[in-house]
Amino acid sequence: MTKDTTETTERRQSTEKINPLILNRWSPRSMTGEELDEDTIMSLFEAARWAPSSYNNQPWRFIYAKRNTLHWDKLFNLLVEPKMIMRKLELI
Repeated sequence: MTKDTTETTERRQSTEKINPLILNRWSPRSMTGEELDEDTIMSLFEAARWAPSSYNNQPWRFIYAKRNTLHWDKLFNLLVEPKMIMRKLELI
């Protein structure tokens, strides 16, 4: 997948010299609000579960909720205030 980065480059300016690949990176899903299906979510969690950990302790626990569900509201309300503000801004 390719994307014309002209528009992105005009908006993003780094204060230090940085590789344009990093400066102009983008995610097609991050801004669309596209919902992930259950199989994709479980696949991502399984990949994360197999990630290396210190002394192979694998201390991770994952909590997730889908938007527009009772679980989403409960999880969202657990966030500390600064994170809630940022999340609200993403929804605008």
